[in-house]
Amino acid sequence: MPAPLVWHLAGLLILLPVLILLRGRKTFFTLFLTGLFLFGGLYAQVRSVQPQQTISAWASGNKVSLQGWVRSAPEIKINGKRRTISFILESENVLFRSRTGKEFHEAGGRVQIFLFNPGEIPAVGDHVRLWGDWDQPAPAQNPGEFDYAKYLAERKIFSVLNGYGRPALRILKPHARYPALRWVEAWRTRVSALIDRTFKPEAAALLQALILGKRKGIDPVLREDLMKTGTAHLLAISGLHITLVAGGIYTLLIFLRIGQRRAAVITLTVIGIQIVLAGWGIPVQRAGWMAGTVFMALLLDREPHFLNTFFLAFVMLVLIEPMSLTQLSFQLSFLSVFSLVYVLPEALARWKWKESLTRSLAVLIGTFPVIAHYFNIFSPVSLLANVLAIPLFHLALLNGFLALLLHALPWVSSCLSWASGYFLALGTAWIQWLAQLRWGYWYVPQPSALQIALYYTLLAAALLLRTKNAFRWRLGSATAWGLCLLTAATFFWKGGDPPFVLTVLAAGRNEIMHLELPDRKHWLINAGRNFPSDQGRWLVVPYLRSKGINTLSGVILTDGYKRHTGGLRSLTANLATHYLLYSKKAENDFRSVERELSHKINRAPFFQKARIQQAGGEIRILGLIKKQALVQINYKDWHFLFLPALDLTALQELQRHSDALGQIDILILPAAPGGSDGDIKRLFEWMDPDFIVTYDASENLKLRSAERDIGLLDLKKQGAVSFQTGLIQARPYEAIARPNEKLLIQTHAGGIISELKPI
Repeated sequence: MPAPLVWHLAGLLILLPVLILLRGRKTFFTLFLTGLFLFGGLYAQVRSVQPQQTISAWASGNKVSLQGWVRSAPEIKINGKRRTISFILESENVLFRSRTGKEFHEAGGRVQIFLFNPGEIPAVGDHVRLWGDWDQPAPAQNPGEFDYAKYLAERKIFSVLNGYGRPALRILKPHARYPALRWVEAWRTRVSALIDRTFKPEAAALLQALILGKRKGIDPVLREDLMKTGTAHLLAISGLHITLVAGGIYTLLIFLRIGQRRAAVITLTVIGIQIVLAGWGIPVQRAGWMAGTVFMALLLDREPHFLNTFFLAFVMLVLIEPMSLTQLSFQLSFLSVFSLVYVLPEALARWKWKESLTRSLAVLIGTFPVIAHYFNIFSPVSLLANVLAIPLFHLALLNGFLALLLHALPWVSSCLSWASGYFLALGTAWIQWLAQLRWGYWYVPQPSALQIALYYTLLAAALLLRTKNAFRWRLGSATAWGLCLLTAATFFWKGGDPPFVLTVLAAGRNEIMHLELPDRKHWLINAGRNFPSDQGRWLVVPYLRSKGINTLSGVILTDGYKRHTGGLRSLTANLATHYLLYSKKAENDFRSVERELSHKINRAPFFQKARIQQAGGEIRILGLIKKQALVQINYKDWHFLFLPALDLTALQELQRHSDALGQIDILILPAAPGGSDGDIKRLFEWMDPDFIVTYDASENLKLRSAERDIGLLDLKKQGAVSFQTGLIQARPYEAIARPNEKLLIQTHAGGIISELKPI
């Protein structure tokens, strides 16, 4: 039970004067950490008290009229004739219909707005009235998938409104609020337009990210390459970028013989402008506090100290927003800087010619557990990638920044913009080449909190003991280093023999399944679509990465339709794939897909009654319904059947195998299965499964399943569903031992649905 609010407040009031008196003493740091703990508890309790009139208090699923002020600059995305505008609204009141009639409430809070083909485009500070569908953000439906609801919650947004057409938006009063935000966005818009005019499109997209933090225009393939090579930080406006620009400008001013104090003042001004233009993110704020402290020390004739500037930035960010401690950008920003200075200082001092390499190694050691936890990836190739990519990107940034500052001098600006684009082209080519190396990156399962805590405890012990001169302390440091590396090795260990697992992903109207056999053989059935969004990139690969899977034994395509083959390009670009199997009837459709694959793999058509047998499991092609395969999966006493359609043709094909259908335990149907009530009755005459899995079940299917006491798992509501045997790791984190002949069913929403026993 947390301590009462008054205790935290009283503790802080007592501790603050004590801290002032004890500054410089050995006990200061311990008391300072205690003060942070008390402040964090105070903030958490105050933040947990939600006002009664908050906008998120009303139920979702209604049509509402919402009034408020535009808080963020609208982002415009055009896809054909469809124009989507998104922004954050600071709400004022809400009007909706209820059972008792219309209800009007004053309600504050932030709302994420999406408008589709509206008549007008609002600006920051506009007072607007909106009309649309009111809902809560959808959580992730599959393991590894981006959790949009969590992303919005970190920004204190718990509601979403979708509006359609011209009636969705009406501007009541333009420029009603937020004059400072309007001024900042106006300058960001001007700088963005200047970047587009000054640089070629490829370089302009990267410089928009490096200078303004706008990453929408970055090619998704390049994003993947940056992540695989451990260079994704290059697209974030980090402390290195701020330091580079500040240091470059300060050096230039000193070279022009401007006084040290004047140079420091001008550089501080430039830093402030850059931070504002960059969007005021956490890494930018951290770099701004640290760089600002250094130049303030120059103005005051004081010697800057790294730890003082580092902890000042840490404390100020925590005081401004204590919840930033839980954010990835905060953790990586401070871990990276700390690692650069303290993890390998001896190596940096001894081998100056290897300085770039050892710096990359230091950051890798310091941030590896956090990156493995959030991204499930380890990139040893990052040691090589950063050696060349960091200086090239920094040269490009410095030249690009100067080209913008000197845009009034066309000849000088053209030379600088050409140099910036040249360095960016070299850097991206280097990254893309390294990203093709299969050994350059490994997907790892998410490490436990105990593993992460043990790793950092041993790393801290190794760094602290290294400062002692006695031999026993040096030996202790070496021992701690060894244990730290051993702990890091456990991040790659996946335990003993895995159980049999069949996972049906929630992929909308596209059926995607993953099969894991006990000898770590992985098969994927279908790869998802690539339009209007690439499910291979944002669903299938993140799912496999979250499981630590680097190699697929094969991919089986049940048909040649693009909704099942479109994700192959992204899939094969990120994971090694041994075999690609497809229906002989869909061979002509597959030839167009074949040209898009990133590398050659073994591929072959399959016929009716084809079988794949591995590790006690079996995948059988029972038949072909038009161009679609009827797939049965068997493991010991368990039998699964994927039926690609529910119509007369499918039932006629099933009738040929009616003798084998009685043993089916799990029936997997296509999304939104059609079929008349008579078709469903006829289907259940041939089989009596324990569970049916589908996406967006029809009312007829729900009714007939309930009549026969068949469990219905709707992927649209429950997310991905896994069927698993053996030792199960269930939510909430408790190990349950099951004999091999039992099956456990889990949904991504959490919890065990049921335990089945074979008849």
